[in-house]
Amino acid sequence: MEIRLGEWRIRSFQETDLDALVCYANDERVSANLMDRFPHPYTRKDGQEWLELVCHQEEELAFALASDR
Repeated sequence: MEIRLGEWRIRSFQETDLDALVCYANDERVSANLMDRFPHPYTRKDGQEWLELVCHQEEELAFALASDR
């Protein structure tokens, strides 16, 4: 699934998102605004587990926000 919004896209997560996911999710400002179950620090293992879950769901319930930059 992909929805284009100018330079931004809402799309399905991909296993190649791991590096970007870990980079942004490990930011303290991100974890401060999420539920207590969101880990900080956010590790590659956390990212791998998340992507394994969301990339193999029958019904997609989580989406990535991506930029063309």
